[in-house]
Amino acid sequence: ASRSSGVIGRISSALVQASAAFKTEAYSVSGKALVLEGGPEDPKVIGSKGIEQVSSFGTLETDISKLISKMSSSVFGEVWGSDLQRALADSVQLPGEMDASVITTRFGNSELEQQFYQVAKVIKGARGGGDSPDRQAFFVSRGGFDTHGNTRETQLGIGNVGDALSSFADEMITSGAWDDVVVVTVSDFGRTLTDNGRGTDHAWGGNMMLAGGAVKGGQILGQFPDRLAECDQGCPLNIGRGRLIPTTPLEAVWQGVAQWFGVPEEQLDAVLPNRPNFPPSQLFTESDLFNDASTTVRSPPPPAGAAASPPPAGAVASPPPPAGVIASPPPPAGVNSSPPPL
Repeated sequence: ASRSSGVIGRISSALVQASAAFKTEAYSVSGKALVLEGGPEDPKVIGSKGIEQVSSFGTLETDISKLISKMSSSVFGEVWGSDLQRALADSVQLPGEMDASVITTRFGNSELEQQFYQVAKVIKGARGGGDSPDRQAFFVSRGGFDTHGNTRETQLGIGNVGDALSSFADEMITSGAWDDVVVVTVSDFGRTLTDNGRGTDHAWGGNMMLAGGAVKGGQILGQFPDRLAECDQGCPLNIGRGRLIPTTPLEAVWQGVAQWFGVPEEQLDAVLPNRPNFPPSQLFTESDLFNDASTTVRSPPPPAGAAASPPPAGAVASPPPPAGVIASPPPPAGVNSSPPPL
């Protein structure tokens, strides 16, 4: 890619360029997110409390447009003006769309739970038909896992992730969207298996977790180490203090997710530039991760007023299409994975 991009941004670009082009949207509910960059459109950024609106925008809109519509000799100025205009337009349009979504599940007051609450509102709003997107992606996050000296915070954090996922899943099930959603957890890096006297330090291999109605659950994928202990021989994955060398690349998980989203085979190397470095046996396919996985690329839904949109993974489901949620960092369960940037 000619500019910085993340895996979700590249998935979105591939879907737009597919023979049966998809309409995509990307949202961050946790500030700027590289994982969403590089798509056909810049991601929309909303807060955990909803959309921040400019109260006097209605009366100032014409004057603001005149100010930022002037050609600038500065590339930075042009980009800034364009981004400002789009952000102001979104601040007017999005609240109305989100306010129309009625959430029946009670979400907690923590930052992560409120982020998932906003994601649920956007997904439900997009299921109303009309000019709805074919694919949506979201980024939410939670910090507090860099526990060099406070392991209790880790336990509280994992509990918070569980509460947020539980409320989100309940709402998606109630709304009939759970089969169209996959939640993928990622983290910057793992933690040492041994302590430093007060907590744990930075390590390498970690875990990922997938959740969703179509996910083939109840399984742990990847090569689990034969031994976790340090030793002189027979423990090649432990490089000291419980820092484990990853056995599964990030590309393994993202390949299956990208296929489920509808990315054609010929676009997978563009979405995952490091994919050719790994043998197929180390990569997961859609059928490894999802139930009733289809071997054919799913097309976007027909125009509004036509038959219902095609469901994910070949199953019969109500519209609209799969939505992805990236939650960071994950609880310690799932797939042993490497930590390079997305």
